[in-house]
Amino acid sequence: MKNKIFMLICATLLCGSIGAQKVSTDKVPAAVTSTFKSKFPSATKATWEMEGKNYEAEFKVNEVAHTASFSPTGAWLKTDTSIKIAELPSPVKETITKDFAGYTIKQANKMEDAQHGKGYEVAIEKGKESKDVVLSDKGVVMSQEPHHNETVKTD
Repeated sequence: MKNKIFMLICATLLCGSIGAQKVSTDKVPAAVTSTFKSKFPSATKATWEMEGKNYEAEFKVNEVAHTASFSPTGAWLKTDTSIKIAELPSPVKETITKDFAGYTIKQANKMEDAQHGKGYEVAIEKGKESKDVVLSDKGVVMSQEPHHNETVKTD
């Protein structure tokens, strides 16, 4: 359940649209699987999807959920790692408390993006309203958008 929501958040933020299509491992280009194996040598339980023109792997490393995106030529684009809400840095939590008063953090992911560097993605809720917010490690809001999917479960 968490992995599917995690994938949808990533897809929405990365591509701006939802419409992932499962892809069997043998249909993933060799350049993509080579980069994946090189970057994540201890990955287990990898499954693949197409997000637009890019390939996205959902997998585990030491039983922690990850999602990584790659271009069709094998270039690494982004990695999201599921983390516990308690693991969010203080500046991130403080920004959520200050700028999103009354919202509760429902899910947290550490992200690393080839273009934008490192940051955090959080799913927050207030009543029936849900948002996905991307923040730097210093707590600066980089983007936010409504969360249109099913309710996210807490850790």
